[in-house]
Amino acid sequence: MERMENIAEYLKVLFFHAFNTITIDRLCLTVVVAVVWILLLFPKLRRFFLRNLFRILRTISVSLTIKRHGHKLSPASESRLSIVRKKTLVLDMDETLMTAIVKGGHRLDNEMNVPFDYRFTMFDSAYTVFVYKRPHLDYFLDTVSQWYNLVVYTTSTKLYADPILTFLDNGRGILRKRLYRHNCSHIHGVRIKPVSRACADLSSVFILDNSLIECTYNKGNAIKINSYVIGSLMDNNLLYLLPFLDCLRFVEDVRSILKPMNTNSSEDVKNESVSQLLIS
Repeated sequence: MERMENIAEYLKVLFFHAFNTITIDRLCLTVVVAVVWILLLFPKLRRFFLRNLFRILRTISVSLTIKRHGHKLSPASESRLSIVRKKTLVLDMDETLMTAIVKGGHRLDNEMNVPFDYRFTMFDSAYTVFVYKRPHLDYFLDTVSQWYNLVVYTTSTKLYADPILTFLDNGRGILRKRLYRHNCSHIHGVRIKPVSRACADLSSVFILDNSLIECTYNKGNAIKINSYVIGSLMDNNLLYLLPFLDCLRFVEDVRSILKPMNTNSSEDVKNESVSQLLIS
């Protein structure tokens, strides 16, 4: 109680001084100092403020960055699409479309200031999964679903992946085809996702994945994307891919474009293989 009275008295002195000087700059500075002071004193209020600030900044980032790709095709482009097969885009889930944190119980650590987008429980509520969508994911899915047949291929279990994918789909019916851990191959103890299981025609299928292993195994049928790190507000990787994906649907064989792009070193792949063995 005494602490609250001291704070109130301090703020009263600050505002009294500001209004007496009648300077806009000083008034603004006083308000800022007061807000910062309050946030430092009250951790719960600080977390609430930071989470909502993150939401606002993310919304602004989306509105400033997105440029519509819904332009009408020319007659020549439409003619080209009519003679090539519609292709299949295979999407990795974890760290490509989203990133999740699994915690025992129902609460995150107090220091986590980034708001989660979705959460659900597993194993009779023993664990809670907090899901964080990659920036611009909804716009990306809306756009590429018009160009490609979409398949999600994850090394995660169906129990874990299904609630996440249902949330990401959001009733649009664009992420219905799903492949899980039991659909993977095992090579030297490492789980591999052969894109041929999503589409047998390798000229018309490719995977978007953050894993070097997957991109190397599916050489000629893979695009590497950086892993999504929670809180990366300026992560525009999905948007940067759209012009390239727009062009790729016109080619006869995706391998003619993607194979020269795959220049991953064997040492990088070896290091990731060892890491995956350790966490599997």
